[in-house]
Amino acid sequence: MRAIFLAFVLLALVLVFPEVIGLLLLCLLVVIVAIPLARAGTALERLKIPRFVGVPLTLLAALAVLGGIVALLVPSFVSEGRALVDGLPGTIQSLQDKFRHATGSRPSSSGESFQHFVRGYTNHPGKLLGPATQVGSTLAGVVTSVVAVLLTAVFTAIRPEPLIGGVLRIAPPPKRGDVARLLERLAAAYMGWLRGLIVAMAALWVLTFVGLTLIGLPYAVVFATLTAMATVVPYFGAIVSSIPPIAYALTISPGKALLVALVYLVAHIAEGDLISPLVMSRAVRIPPALVAVGVLAVERLLGFAGLLVAVPIVVTVKLAVEELWVRPMEEQYDVEPAEAPVSTTLGNGSRARQAFRLLRR
Repeated sequence: MRAIFLAFVLLALVLVFPEVIGLLLLCLLVVIVAIPLARAGTALERLKIPRFVGVPLTLLAALAVLGGIVALLVPSFVSEGRALVDGLPGTIQSLQDKFRHATGSRPSSSGESFQHFVRGYTNHPGKLLGPATQVGSTLAGVVTSVVAVLLTAVFTAIRPEPLIGGVLRIAPPPKRGDVARLLERLAAAYMGWLRGLIVAMAALWVLTFVGLTLIGLPYAVVFATLTAMATVVPYFGAIVSSIPPIAYALTISPGKALLVALVYLVAHIAEGDLISPLVMSRAVRIPPALVAVGVLAVERLLGFAGLLVAVPIVVTVKLAVEELWVRPMEEQYDVEPAEAPVSTTLGNGSRARQAFRLLRR
């Protein structure tokens, strides 16, 4: 009977997993959108603007700014993108010719095949979404999901107390302090990630567009936009976004490809070492190896759509482990955190523990 019950539970999980994953993804998006709206509503309350007015006004202002950016970029992006896709066979054939001359390999007709492959995804974008397509496999479903996320985020930002109180009541009373601290850290981490992401996307678009324009590479708007969008995926996005412009530049000349690679190197160094550290809060600083492994795991579970929120998911897991397991264990055994040995940083062990407790409070 136990084996049959376990098999039934596993079968139910397999059948329900895509729907549950899509629902959890929408809930996470609601929280990420609601946090900046709630903080803006709190700031506007200090200016005597009611919360139920300030939160929707903030959302409308953000949508207006986003709509203006889209209206400016879409015409150029569509025209350049169509020209780039139509010229893919010739571009790939040129790359094959250069590669064949360099290696002596036989010619092939993969240009048309690659063009059909690209058009297959552009005509059917649902292939990229993985399990999240269960939320809305059609355009109407996607629009409905976006509207539902925005409306739920607005209502949550106007009155966040019921949601926070409900989460705290689910936790056992001895753990409610840890859960409250976890919620505070998650809110700060999500805000830091969102703020840093917006600034990084804008900075990378400007740096890439200006650099590609200066060196005279065509389709600068398309390549800069793809680079900015790929910033959502840490590390992997930077590598993948640089491949198409470098490959296209190779069809012109090796020197042009070298200049394009230099532009991307300078842009990502400026974004990674100068811009992001100044904008993102310390709460979102996690080991690069953990981010890389987490991104791969999220992609396997959620598909391409999960990559959009891979960093918040990794941050959530990391902070939950720290606050709900590591920190109570350290307090129980009265030990210092592993990343800051007290014997080498603060000298006396008891004084170090006291200082650590004060910092945590």
